[in-house]
Amino acid sequence: MPYHRFQFNKLVRDNVPTTQRAEGCRPEYHHIRGDTLLKALAAKLVEEATETQQAL
Repeated sequence: MPYHRFQFNKLVRDNVPTTQRAEGCRPEYHHIRGDTLLKALAAKLVEEATETQQAL
């Protein structure tokens, strides 16, 4: 089976890497903390708010 590489640069939750491994994938990820985490969470909040606004 060929190996496909994808890069998402997204916050991961709900044990997604565990689920991916169970499906035969080999996820690579790293933990972020401090200011980097706060910036990522703020960006995610804006993304979700925008999607919600567009859905209304």
